[in-house]
Amino acid sequence: MLHVDRNRDGTIAGATELVTWRLAGDVLRRDAGGGAQPVVNGVRALHLAYLDASGAPTTDPAAVCRVNITLVTRADHATSRAARDLAAVFATDVHLRNR
Repeated sequence: MLHVDRNRDGTIAGATELVTWRLAGDVLRRDAGGGAQPVVNGVRALHLAYLDASGAPTTDPAAVCRVNITLVTRADHATSRAARDLAAVFATDVHLRNR
């Protein structure tokens, strides 16, 4: 779940300021208050790593300064076994502004 102050009133409240991501089967869905909508099909894996200021993994929410996100996908409508076995890996780091 992500929280965002869309109306910039200093308070996070209301359905449009809470964004939920859900991996259901191999479909990644996003819900920003209007119901879960498919974003990516063919997801093999979704990994979130929470890191502290020194880059070390942490389980303490107050210590998280960066989140490493890795998404692994496969071809959605592959016709051959070789194509079905191919994977694409997308990775990024998100630095939290308030830390």
